[in-house]
Amino acid sequence: MRYPNREPIRHLLIGSPTLVQHTIHQLHNLRYAEAGLWSPEILPADAELRLTLNPGEVLRILLRYGAIADTQ
Repeated sequence: MRYPNREPIRHLLIGSPTLVQHTIHQLHNLRYAEAGLWSPEILPADAELRLTLNPGEVLRILLRYGAIADTQ
């Protein structure tokens, strides 16, 4: 199998800091993504994004590369 056209995919987790951290560790335990690859918390005051975060929520981002397998 070859993956000639890998492209980036961004995963966003938005929620309470405790639940976001818990989810990151769950994904790590499932061997989907190393916990250390996630961005630090992005708080609404620091973000230059047009996202609406509720009070008490944080944003964390993971960038991975993937492709659909070419089976030919």
